[in-house]
Amino acid sequence: MEKKSNLIINFYKSQDINLLANVYSLVKKTIDINEKLLILVNNNNTKTLSEYIWSKESETFWAHGINDDDGQEFSKIWISDDNTKNQISAKYICCLDGILPKKISCFKKAFKFYVDGNETQTLIAREFWKLCSEKNYNCNHFYQDYSGKWHPNEFN
Repeated sequence: MEKKSNLIINFYKSQDINLLANVYSLVKKTIDINEKLLILVNNNNTKTLSEYIWSKESETFWAHGINDDDGQEFSKIWISDDNTKNQISAKYICCLDGILPKKISCFKKAFKFYVDGNETQTLIAREFWKLCSEKNYNCNHFYQDYSGKWHPNEFN
């Protein structure tokens, strides 16, 4: 049997109403463990996500930027719509809106969120799951119930 890769990829089937809150929670956890997080998101959503991170909690200040902004050397969080760049040399990556990194193997941990009921995002997630499983990455799948709680389950 072929040895599993060290790369961990967690797939999260999220409720649409909780998506920004879920990403924000991931941002907090990443900062708490002193890691950097690259967030890949569709260009139409980069500013919305950035504003959410800035304004969610008034007592927090998490330096972050978008695409080719200045400040990459000081930031733990970076939001990008370019799947070929890792502006802050992050080891953690969060993928939203069906955007996937050109090269996943340079990361230690990946978080692939997709919205329950969105057929396009589900299809992209399913194809990515298949690709990652074939490469022997450690893949896990979770779904979110309507109360916001996460449950491990099989990708179906």
